Amino acid sequence: MAGCAAGEEDGAHGSAPAQTASGSSGVPEAERSPTPPDKPAPSSSEPGSSATSRAPQETTADEIGAASARVPAPAWQGNAAPVEVLLVRAGARGGNEFATLDAALEAARRRGPAGLLIRVQGMHTPTKESAVNLSGTRGRPLIIEGAGPGSGIDMSKAPAVPLKSFQGPNCLAVNHAEYVVVRDLTCRNNRSGAGITVYASAHVRISNTKVSHVKNAGINSLGTAKRRNRQILLDGNEVTGTSTRHSPALRPRGADWSPAVVAHNTDGVTITGNEVYENFGEGIDCLLSTGCTVSRNTVRDNWSVNVYVDNASHVSIDRNFITSTGKGTFERNSRPAAGIQLAQERYRGFVPLKNVSITHNVVSGSAAALSYYPYECDTRDDAAEACGMRDVAVAHNTFARPARLAKVSEALVVGGGTPDERTVDNLSLVNNVFAAPSHGLLEIGSGSGVRFDTNCWSNRPPQQVDARATVGDPRFRDADSQDPKDYQVGSGSPCTRTPSKAGRPGVKTLGAL
Repeated sequence: MAGCAAGEEDGAHGSAPAQTASGSSGVPEAERSPTPPDKPAPSSSEPGSSATSRAPQETTADEIGAASARVPAPAWQGNAAPVEVLLVRAGARGGNEFATLDAALEAARRRGPAGLLIRVQGMHTPTKESAVNLSGTRGRPLIIEGAGPGSGIDMSKAPAVPLKSFQGPNCLAVNHAEYVVVRDLTCRNNRSGAGITVYASAHVRISNTKVSHVKNAGINSLGTAKRRNRQILLDGNEVTGTSTRHSPALRPRGADWSPAVVAHNTDGVTITGNEVYENFGEGIDCLLSTGCTVSRNTVRDNWSVNVYVDNASHVSIDRNFITSTGKGTFERNSRPAAGIQLAQERYRGFVPLKNVSITHNVVSGSAAALSYYPYECDTRDDAAEACGMRDVAVAHNTFARPARLAKVSEALVVGGGTPDERTVDNLSLVNNVFAAPSHGLLEIGSGSGVRFDTNCWSNRPPQQVDARATVGDPRFRDADSQDPKDYQVGSGSPCTRTPSKAGRPGVKTLGAL
């Protein structure tokens, strides 16, 4: 993956094997294959190629919606009132008070965890991972929460492990469990492992936590091919300073990196309302997963890629603000992260990259705002059917590159790889705004059924790809702003034209806002 799962998985971007909740390798060797080379340089498509020379066709709103996630999103949120409260605090006096989280979890095991709320008061400094191997029920979940700001787990006293090892402890691990909620908890300073990991579990919610300065992934939904995670909700979290193994000081020693928030081998995961910023790996990854919804997140200044979809199907990326602000610490080879990247790296088992909906996002400050790289998936006979992207809808987004990136050679929209890898079938780009200070707007590979309809381009694209295209200045209030509202199409811009009926009903202008 552009980074990797959990503690992570080998991939073209340099990540490493995924870490289980208990610190051991979560990806069986049978699922993995050798690390492929780094990202290939994109090659330009020829004018008049089959990808762009087809006559535009109307794409209905229903067709665009058909590319959205079809795996049910997590409906369960675990909001039931607790039956009993166990308190974890310094100076515990017995009864329902405990000095450590592990002691409270053991009490929950004896009493029966359904309906219990374990409240962590203050900052605790364990030397080992806290493992939640208990299940609640649908109506009576097991809840673990912080008692207030600054309450949680500080792992600074945990023993160090070798830099390249993924065997270190997590702050908190939910293992083989169901109906568990972790909320309002701080996890920080883990020089040995990851933040919060959900392993081989179902109906788990991680909400309003703050994860910072951990060696590996921040929040990790990690299933396996045989025991996939199901129905996971990650909402309202703040994740920053993760993958410290790949920070500038340690990078020369060859450590791989980890994504900040990742769904790996997960069916039905919603990642929404999170702030994911300034991490030394990707921002948000959907890897080998189905039914992955990434919505209403702010994803900023992460390493290599901000939002990465690798070997995943039935994916919805909706209403996110994705940006890079020029902070060199988080740039790769002096280039900002890609905005949204679809990819297929090599694994023992592939998931076809299909049924992906990318809608109403603002993507700014990226080298490539939207890109696709198949890497080497076509080199394996058993992967031929899974190679390429199919049924992808890109509608009502704003892709902007500020003037400070005028010299970036990569196109704003890229379909990369070698010609026989660039299989693109039924890709629709409708009612979007593409704005860049130079003519590097479009570079997309060949395939059957690439359709452009009623997009607005700041400059004429390299070939006539859109019979209903508008070319002109979108007149953003600020094309390098950290406020997504500043990317609304300005009054008098040609981008204010009536959208194609192929777009979302009720939307009256082009772009995301």
